[in-house]
Amino acid sequence: MIEKAFLIVLSVFVLSSNVISAGTVEQAPSCIEETGNSTHHEPFIRQAFELSISAGNKGNHTFGALLVYQNRVILTSENTVNTDNNVHSHAEINLMTKAKREIPPEVLRESTMYTSTAPCMLCCASMLYRNIARVVYGVSYNTFAKITGFEDKGISCDKLYQETGKTIEWIGPVLEKEGMNVFNYWPTDPFQNKILKNLEELGIAKPCNMGLGWAAPVPHTGQTKCYDVSGNVITCPSPGQPLYGQVANYIIHPMSYTKLDSSGNTLPDSDAAGCMVRDNVTGLIWEMKTKGWCQELRRSP
Repeated sequence: MIEKAFLIVLSVFVLSSNVISAGTVEQAPSCIEETGNSTHHEPFIRQAFELSISAGNKGNHTFGALLVYQNRVILTSENTVNTDNNVHSHAEINLMTKAKREIPPEVLRESTMYTSTAPCMLCCASMLYRNIARVVYGVSYNTFAKITGFEDKGISCDKLYQETGKTIEWIGPVLEKEGMNVFNYWPTDPFQNKILKNLEELGIAKPCNMGLGWAAPVPHTGQTKCYDVSGNVITCPSPGQPLYGQVANYIIHPMSYTKLDSSGNTLPDSDAAGCMVRDNVTGLIWEMKTKGWCQELRRSP
């Protein structure tokens, strides 16, 4: 059964791709596996989670992927199955399609793919034909099955590489619990209620900020420096680049505020006096000018 499915997937990409000619399959060790403890992967896998949430907010399935070359993000993609009305528009396939047009083969061979969830067999075949040799994933196959109730009977990505004699550096899961939260953004479809129920049973709470409407615009923080996850100063993203203008991530770090009096002393959330709040994510203190807005913003830590 596995051999039959494998041949079907490969035939699809042989017919649609002229990237690898006959006789170029390398004979190499099957795979190199690494645990997901390396913190240098975390900023990139978190960006894959953000792309997944963006896909869900657009009505698509919650999957995202990106390519990193020499520690820089060079290409990103989301799942677009519903907006494209195309069952093949998976995040990884979209990424590989864009990569074929935009990324030189020699750069692609040295790049790392970060994907929010371990890729399906079809996605993996597209990666194989683009010579992707290093994959970092957030949510594992087993956890994905627990969340969705769907256990993919196809061959796993690392096993597909083994079958072709190609080497893959297979790294993960990385930040899996954060990645599980992404599925709270699954679009409205016949699977949504089951997914949300399974997430609740797994202890993954729905983010408090989903669907929250602000009563006024969030003020500019005045922050002029950018930092990586270790607190080191880095070059700030330019307009149009990922994370441009972002000062706090309320999806990975849910909104949390502490109410303060005019002297900066902590007040219980039920206290009606004073109207300043400390953002517990960024550490910034905001003075609220409108009581209605203050009430809208207040959250218990």
